[in-house]
Amino acid sequence: MSQASFGEPVHVTDLPCGYDGFVRSSGQLPVHQTQFNCHPSFMRLTVNSFPSTQALAARIKLPLGVLVRPMADTQPGDEAEIPVVGPSNAGVVRCKNCRTYINPYVKFLDGGRRWGCNICGRPNEVPGDYFCNLDAQGLRKDRMERPELSCGSVEYAAPQDYMSRPPQPPVYMFVLDASQRAVTSGLLFQTCVAIKENLQQIRGNERTKVGIIAFNNCVHFFPCKGGTFKQLVVSDIADVLLPQPDDLLVSLVDSTAELNSLLEKLPSMFTTTSQDGAFGAALKGAVMCMQHLGGKIISTVSHTPVIGEGSMKMREDTRSTDPAREAALLQPQSEFYKNFAVDGCSKFHISCDIIAGPSTGPMDLASIAPLPRFTNGQLLHYPAFDGNRDGIQLRIDFNRMVSRSIAFEAVMRIRCTKGIKVNAFYGNFFFKSNDLLATPTNDCDKAFCAELEYEEAQLAATQVHVQSALLYTTSNGERRIRVHNINIPVTANPAEVYASADSEALATFFGRQAADLMSNAKVQDGRLRVQQALIDVVKSHRAAVQQMALPQSISSLPLYLLGFLKSSAMRDSADVRPDERVAALHRIGGAPVSFMMLQCCPYIAPLHTLGMGNEWGESKTDGSVCLPPRLLPRMDVLTPDGIYLAFNGSFLYVWLGKACDVNALHEMFGFASVDQADGAVVHAQDFGSDRSRRCCNVLRSVQALVPHSCPIQMVKQGGQLEIKFHMCLIEDRHMNLLSYTEWWAALGRQSQ
Repeated sequence: MSQASFGEPVHVTDLPCGYDGFVRSSGQLPVHQTQFNCHPSFMRLTVNSFPSTQALAARIKLPLGVLVRPMADTQPGDEAEIPVVGPSNAGVVRCKNCRTYINPYVKFLDGGRRWGCNICGRPNEVPGDYFCNLDAQGLRKDRMERPELSCGSVEYAAPQDYMSRPPQPPVYMFVLDASQRAVTSGLLFQTCVAIKENLQQIRGNERTKVGIIAFNNCVHFFPCKGGTFKQLVVSDIADVLLPQPDDLLVSLVDSTAELNSLLEKLPSMFTTTSQDGAFGAALKGAVMCMQHLGGKIISTVSHTPVIGEGSMKMREDTRSTDPAREAALLQPQSEFYKNFAVDGCSKFHISCDIIAGPSTGPMDLASIAPLPRFTNGQLLHYPAFDGNRDGIQLRIDFNRMVSRSIAFEAVMRIRCTKGIKVNAFYGNFFFKSNDLLATPTNDCDKAFCAELEYEEAQLAATQVHVQSALLYTTSNGERRIRVHNINIPVTANPAEVYASADSEALATFFGRQAADLMSNAKVQDGRLRVQQALIDVVKSHRAAVQQMALPQSISSLPLYLLGFLKSSAMRDSADVRPDERVAALHRIGGAPVSFMMLQCCPYIAPLHTLGMGNEWGESKTDGSVCLPPRLLPRMDVLTPDGIYLAFNGSFLYVWLGKACDVNALHEMFGFASVDQADGAVVHAQDFGSDRSRRCCNVLRSVQALVPHSCPIQMVKQGGQLEIKFHMCLIEDRHMNLLSYTEWWAALGRQSQ
């Protein structure tokens, strides 16, 4: 099979912008989607027409998966806004057999006295208080007045029988590294500043509780009684005991002034401190404080824990392309932090966010990463942390951590039409039972991926329904059930399945599978999985449809997967440090589709032409910003007299051509020359001119696409840092990584 068999490669600029990222394989939603399907920001399927038989699915080779982002952000008036169904005498109407929540796709029978479950097929009695007559089409007359019968997403106010205990208050425990490295690098000071700045941004109400623990070679507790904090030191890090346990969590509303005072003083308490940090002991103390309530731990750590529980040996910062060596560096030294996450945190509805800011050298993130991974937490990595340089970035990230909408003590289940079941899950969570995901906290930035498989050889249904349900507690103490529904047709025609494929969802699904393999000591298997999956799809399409050229629906998939293989998570290159790869794999494990699309297909755009007879950088009527059109991600489209932006979701670079307009550079970034700008890390800033304002709007809009800060790295043409910018140019060849044209040709040869 030759390159010509596919036709010409599809380039990113050939693809229109979509609704949740820069790129989408088709400019509109699939035809089958109706007003009753949930918004795609909440849930998407890899294919939008389901193969009718297990044998057909095996021939097609397209994975059957569902991507769920249950707490995705919504704004009043958005089409994705979720209506709330209040308590009623009928309670929450569910199937008596499979426990599916009633939804717009159920059929009402016997004049409305019964309803047939669209998941298992069982008829259910309609509660007397829920009864309504049917119209001439057999539909309930009140269907448009009931959100659960007319909306793809709905939220129920959970009745008492959904609570094993009163709803927990929001609890935040800040566990701060106060060892010598954390103090001298500025990590402790900047974290205290971040907490102080954001105390009023923490989600919750008068029930919100906050605690602070610091650690060096001892664990330092700060109980508050009578309006005064005092410091109590526990030196026995092998068996931590809580001093004054009833006073370690304080009301945020009642103790704001005291907390501010403590945070101002805390850095100066550790000007003389120890070299090592008892990280494990401090975490254990935090859980002991919180286990009766649950909540969120936000901890800083500046180096490998080498004393007390969870201590490890220092590992070399060896960057190697040897698969065995690389696999070893990506694995934890012990199971301590995984076991602690499962038995010490998830069990008590506690999640862990880790802010890793090593001042020098590696810190063995592979051993610590199971903490946020198995509790659905966040892992932020700041290599060679420097407070003066990275402080603003940390404070931006911290603000996002505490101000976004958070679901506490959450569990999630996915149900599918009879004949289909969930085979595997990919993401940051812990299995509580076979099909129940324990996510101690869940927020708008977390997403999950589930692989579906056939339980029967042939589907009896003409449509497949997938329903996700998240039971959780809001920051205001309300117990809620958030339900999302998708319904798609079943077909025996393989061409229809291929035509309905969602290339963005497919790329995300393959990426999640690969990241899971790499995180479980199968590094090379992860990379091979991506390549083999694409070959299988191409070969099966040719055999099933008898056409050489890829259909539009998956024509962009080779580009996406090549870009993913060149990302820092997957790149087969010694330039990626182990800690950097671990952090990237963790981010992919819980990332939504929109982030994955930036990883797969970085946004490249010109900045030097802002304001030259165009609307780029101006605000639209809906409040969004008109972004410059994206360019092909390759070097030959860049000119030496230009200034260009490159954004891959993790890093934001500004490339300065050696002959670029110095006046434009000064207007937008405040630098007098290219040499002065090279290597500088800056933040979007309006310097007062029209061009500066537009540039600032563009940069901030791009940064807002991801849930973490992305400082701007200035890179000059021919400079030492240019290689980093080149990694965003995924169509070019880099070291041993193929160019897009070479990849396309190789794909054709391997698919013969």
